[in-house]
Amino acid sequence: MKYKNFGIVITCLKYSDNLKKVLFSISEQSIKPKQVVVCYSEYHKFFSNNKLIKYVKSKYKNQVYQRKVAVNNIDKKIDILIQLDDKIQLQKNCLYNLLNEWNCSEKKVVGIGLNCINFDKPSKGFLHKLLLINSNTYGEVLRSGYPVGWGNISKNYRSQWLNGGMVSWKYKSIKQKIKNRKF
Repeated sequence: MKYKNFGIVITCLKYSDNLKKVLFSISEQSIKPKQVVVCYSEYHKFFSNNKLIKYVKSKYKNQVYQRKVAVNNIDKKIDILIQLDDKIQLQKNCLYNLLNEWNCSEKKVVGIGLNCINFDKPSKGFLHKLLLINSNTYGEVLRSGYPVGWGNISKNYRSQWLNGGMVSWKYKSIKQKIKNRKF
């Protein structure tokens, strides 16, 4: 299957400079998403003449609940759903490269994480080893349950988990899981 339609959901408390930068980074993409849904929890008047962006209010300040609200407002024709935190800015060709990655991926792949270029994983020290709170392997879930992040990496990795604030999913594969998820 060839994927072509991206939908993006962004959770936030309110309109902020960070959210403004995220939306600008989306508008600067070489290919555009079909729809962007911003779910906020604190009252704010949104002024936008961009028909691709839909603002919806959440009654709870909770990312999981807000993603659920946003997904309930996403277009049904979306192939790939991208979840972003309100601090994740996309490089100019991010969506183009992500679409290529999806179209070259194995059929069994359900999610692909994004690379946060302004993240540097802390070095692994004695205390990290003792408490099992860091690893040299990106995307690993340690025996302690601690998920090791990734970012500023130069090649693709297979991961045991995906960061909910910078991830893409096959929409049809996960929409019911998001809609039914408890918060």
